Amino acid sequence: MQLFVKRIEGLPRRQEKSKCNPEEFGGLREGALICDKIMKKSQVLGKWEERYIIIRPEGLFSYRSLKEKPTMEIPLSQITELTTTFDWYKDSLVFKLSYNNTKTDFGLPLDSKLSWVASFLSLLQ
Repeated sequence: MQLFVKRIEGLPRRQEKSKCNPEEFGGLREGALICDKIMKKSQVLGKWEERYIIIRPEGLFSYRSLKEKPTMEIPLSQITELTTTFDWYKDSLVFKLSYNNTKTDFGLPLDSKLSWVASFLSLLQ
């Protein structure tokens, strides 16, 4: 059962100060709104891997290593939907990002700021 669907069409772009760690992300953080580690499920192998995600006004970039080129680049204009069925992979909330007729699974690690989500979901089950 799908509990949450958020359409991205026409969302205003918020201009926030970057929350990227300068020691970890170095020059890649320039112009970034969000930089973090996240889990990504391989579309080919179905295997979960840790990735670095950088979100800039022009798009989402996924890196295996910050010393290499991005393995995935998705312009924000191509993202059509962000959904979750509140599935879990280890300690990560799984969500699907839809773009260019493709869906990719990501896992958002739940830190102390988001631990309420796990508590809330346990009440629903």
